[in-house]
Amino acid sequence: MRGDSFTELGQFEIDPESARQLPLEFCQRYHCCVLGRISPVNRAAAIPVGMLEPDNDEIVREIELKLGRRVRPVQLNAYEIRTAIETAFGLSGEESGALLAPTTLDHLRSFDFRPDAPPSRILDDILAIAIRSRATDIHIETYRKDVDLRLRCDGVLRQLTSPLSPDNVKKVISRIKVLCNLDIAAKPQPLDGRFSARYVDARGQQRLVHFRVSIVPAPHGEDCVIRVLDGAAAIQLSLDRLGMSPSALHAFRTLLHCPSGLILVTGPTGSGKTTTLYAALRELMGETRKICTVEDPIEYELPKVNQKQVDEHNSFADYARAFLRQDPDVLLIGEIRDEETAQIALRAGMTGQLVLATLHTQDAIGTVARLRSLGVDDELLSTVLLGAVSQRLLRLNCRNCIEQYTPRAETLVRFYRDDPGDPFWRGRGCPDCDNTGYFGRLGIFEVFVVDDVVRAAIERHATVEQIRELARERGYVPLVEEALERVRRGHTTVSEVERNVRPLYYV
Repeated sequence: MRGDSFTELGQFEIDPESARQLPLEFCQRYHCCVLGRISPVNRAAAIPVGMLEPDNDEIVREIELKLGRRVRPVQLNAYEIRTAIETAFGLSGEESGALLAPTTLDHLRSFDFRPDAPPSRILDDILAIAIRSRATDIHIETYRKDVDLRLRCDGVLRQLTSPLSPDNVKKVISRIKVLCNLDIAAKPQPLDGRFSARYVDARGQQRLVHFRVSIVPAPHGEDCVIRVLDGAAAIQLSLDRLGMSPSALHAFRTLLHCPSGLILVTGPTGSGKTTTLYAALRELMGETRKICTVEDPIEYELPKVNQKQVDEHNSFADYARAFLRQDPDVLLIGEIRDEETAQIALRAGMTGQLVLATLHTQDAIGTVARLRSLGVDDELLSTVLLGAVSQRLLRLNCRNCIEQYTPRAETLVRFYRDDPGDPFWRGRGCPDCDNTGYFGRLGIFEVFVVDDVVRAAIERHATVEQIRELARERGYVPLVEEALERVRRGHTTVSEVERNVRPLYYV
């Protein structure tokens, strides 16, 4: 096969047998492909190999070792490389997308600080160290004289010393664009993409990790944020493993098994709402139910679930409206942002579907006020709303270095009127927790159930405070009380509660 004559690739014949002397994963990782037919007779002739980085001597040497022959690098662009790989290995366009070869995590504790390290090596190390650190996000920020690399671990950003510099960060971000099949020559503009990588843990087990990328122009280059989506860990989650108290879990499960109505999950960005929703969908999945979701973006692909992603052509409301004609049993709406989406969600809940959605409110009972502000009348609200969950993620004390301590007085008075009587615990800081005192996170939840008494109060236009008092009488436990119970058990600190939850007292 010959490519377009206007490209460098068009000057070569792709011979699958010759090209496959380099493994597929190697070609995908290093963006290279053998061009032409390898002669078994003339071993002195250099083999032309299409490369995205032909001046990268380290990759050239690696190719020569694998082929056992001298290599002549040929400059190809990202599109040409993908085309060559598709032709050589008989792949579809989607299959030929970049998938980094397996990388062993066990030895990667620090970076290779050589100033001339290849961009692919720098990026590989950044990704591997982020996974070792259990990071959820990687932030690359470009400034005039330096580049910041920060990881969000357990919800908090942490600065890392890295080999990134103003001289090489453009190449590293270009490498990320190539992995995402984005145009590296496009003028600076916001870009979104995805890629995947396989990693090998200390036990020798491989796992596939997905990365969601956002790149935006900055005054001195481009900034990049990479969300780490460990599919294997997330999809295995069940409601039993979220960390809900027995009473909250029972209440939430009861809501989920209602045949129709609206259930809302609330909390700030990064509080674990998506994890809760996916765990709920796993509970509901089965041959007897059709489940449709509209998300922004789709975090993980769920088997046998009809998932759609919001784009410039279709909003949450557009997909939700279309789904109503698809005869679903369960409808998940990633976020209720406006009056139109709220009305569609409530209409679906009223006409026989179980609807799950997120809403930005401070607590579970605040969903009543928020839906009212979106134009939902109280009669419809009282009929359709089943309940709401509000949640936060608190950092766990490191069990390896936990010690007793006395919190600051100015923090204590925000949550306690009297001496609680129990000791307080924190992590002192050790190598296991990177000297932060915390290792891992726990979820705290409050569940608001709209029973007949609360439903009647909403219908007669009761205030949110009146509804809150009614809910307290009927077993509702506010988020802050659940958080302080975790402090009492030594799971976390008062300062961590103060960082995530509204105080009980303002002093």
